[in-house]
Amino acid sequence: MILYFSGTGNSRYVAKSIGKIIGDDVVSMNELIKSGQKEALSSDKPYVFVCPVYAWRIPRVVERFICDTRLDGSRKAYFVLTCGGQAGNAVRYAEQTCREKGLDFLGLASIVMPENYIAMFKVPDVREADAIIKKAGPRILETARLIKEEMPLRPEKKTGRLISGPVNTIFYKLFV
Repeated sequence: MILYFSGTGNSRYVAKSIGKIIGDDVVSMNELIKSGQKEALSSDKPYVFVCPVYAWRIPRVVERFICDTRLDGSRKAYFVLTCGGQAGNAVRYAEQTCREKGLDFLGLASIVMPENYIAMFKVPDVREADAIIKKAGPRILETARLIKEEMPLRPEKKTGRLISGPVNTIFYKLFV
């Protein structure tokens, strides 16, 4: 089951692309959160969480959703993060969320898409956005292939401890 959280549509696009490639259900976390859904989710296939990077981490609303939702069936989990440049040390927080939830973390892939924090950063024009999306295609395809085969995703470099930690805390309070 592919569960996505999206504000600008980048993560929805990536989730639906992966869903088509691997033949899996694609479900909006936004809708589940808004509806107050409390029923357990169940999947025989690995859970794939697709969301944007918020201040170099997975969004806290996504962390809460995963921790608060009963996930039956598979214990395997992948994270696919959309970002405008880099994911910082988001992998650390995804691994931590999996540990807390009792999920087997099979990796995180970051996919560069048109800037996803439009409140602060320049949005590319249509031509630039199309080029960024086209360039993301092979990365989406490779990520989907690994997920379909239930192979670990290639490790992301654990960088950006400072921006994903203390800077994130300040950034969240002031800008998010």
